[in-house]
Amino acid sequence: MASSIKVKAQPAPSPANDPLPPFYSARGAVADDLIAQRREFIAEQLHKAVCEANLAWGCAEIGNDHGLKYHVQRMAAHARQAVDVTNALDREAT
Repeated sequence: MASSIKVKAQPAPSPANDPLPPFYSARGAVADDLIAQRREFIAEQLHKAVCEANLAWGCAEIGNDHGLKYHVQRMAAHARQAVDVTNALDREAT
């Protein structure tokens, strides 16, 4: 049986349809690219920390102390990396 659901194709990412504006500063394009990469890394680490927190929550609910300890340690490690890079960005801005 054929499906009647039609999926609309999404356009490929390009500068013309990019929802985020570029980062402007007096440091130049290379520095801006580095800052953008660091912000992306921070966002990625925070996302991983949230995922680990959800896993830790699940372990706590079912009483898995070993899993709880592991996921809390992983959550803290990801959050620590995000904080360290954020502090580096702050030092570079001043």
